[in-house]
Parts: sequence; structure tokens; C-alpha cells
Amino acid sequence: MNYFIDFNKSATASSIIWISDEYDIHSLTPYIEAILCDKGDDYAELYGDDFEEISIDNFEACKGDDENSFILCYTAIVSINLDNHIEFKNAMESSGNIVEVRIGFKDTDGNELEDLYEGNYDYPVILEKDE
Repeated sequence: MNYFIDFNKSATASSIIWISDEYDIHSLTPYIEAILCDKGDDYAELYGDDFEEISIDNFEACKGDDENSFILCYTAIVSINLDNHIEFKNAMESSGNIVEVRIGFKDTDGNELEDLYEGNYDYPVILEKDE
């Protein structure tokens, strides 16, 4: 099943503090690193092969209010087989399909990079079925 993620408006998008001196955020390629869903006392998490990123569209790292802060605006479509991830499926049902999405970045060679930023604040979003 395909799902739509809408962080297209800066008022509802997550914010990060860029800590890398080696890389410029605007020269890297974003990807969805993880999808998390609150299951009450903990999170159910999907990483890597747990889902397929179909697309990230209209990605923009908008300058935030604080130094080196960016608001990550984008829309995305992911494919998740929830029957293979029962814990995540149950968490989605109890949370009303509300999730948090973590963005990662790749260099020009497609290598996933780490330790580029710290989370500033995350907004939850409804994971909507993409018809």
C-alpha cells in the first residue's frame, strides 16, 4: 500500500540544526531514513528495507529562525506492507495513522551520511493512503 506524507508547508514541517562543517545541506540528496509511530510507552519504527521510498518531491530546506536551523519542507510517497510489520500497523491504528518521519541525506555518490544535524523539533503527520 502506498502512503502520502505532506510536510509541504513550513508551519507543519520538522526543524533541524545543521552541525556539519563538511557538507552543505543544499548540495545533498534527502531520503526518508525512518518512519516512527507512537505506540504509547515507546515507538514502533520502520527503517531501510521495512518500506520503499517511492518519491520525495518539492524538497526545500528553508532557513529557520535560529542559526544553522532549517525547516524541512517536502511531500513524499512511501510503500509499506503493514502485514509484514504488525507492531507498526497496530501503532498506526491506535494513533490514527499519525507518524514522525526522519530525513537522512546522501552525498553525490549516493552514500548515506551520518551526524549531519540534530533534531530541533518534529511535527507529527498523518500517513494518508495514496489512491
